[in-house]
Amino acid sequence: MLGDKQRHIGWIAVIALLFTGWFAFALIVALLFGVNHPPPLNDISKVDTKRKILFIVAMIILILCFSPYPVYISG
Repeated sequence: MLGDKQRHIGWIAVIALLFTGWFAFALIVALLFGVNHPPPLNDISKVDTKRKILFIVAMIILILCFSPYPVYISG
């Protein structure tokens, strides 16, 4: 979906983890997973409209479910 932009987004995510204080998790992500992704097996054919719509719906659900504040359990 994102093509070559995914590498930049991956590094931005790791840097965001560092700035928010998640140093250990940023290290794990950078070392174990990395920000590079293998290329697709079929790089010739384009992504169809159905999959693009599915991507947009998934991103909308992710944004709506995201909570910027941690969940606290009182008791």
